[in-house]
Amino acid sequence: MTKNPAKRLGCVAAHGTEDAIRNHPFFRDMDWEALEVRRVKPPFKPKIVSSSYFIFIFSHKDLLLKLPLKWGTNSIIARMLS
Repeated sequence: MTKNPAKRLGCVAAHGTEDAIRNHPFFRDMDWEALEVRRVKPPFKPKIVSSSYFIFIFSHKDLLLKLPLKWGTNSIIARMLS
């Protein structure tokens, strides 16, 4: 992956922006029309066991932001809430 967003595939106007993605060898055989109307099945669909953690984090975001993060701003919770 290219770190600089201005140089990423699909972001460079001189390379055709979105058309550069469609013409890339990796995506060339993709049926883009079927993809746009959601007729393409995903190759992998994860099984969701529980969404309770996700719901807790995003429903209590304001409360969690007020907690003192003694372990620093690079903690997993601090990064999730930023």
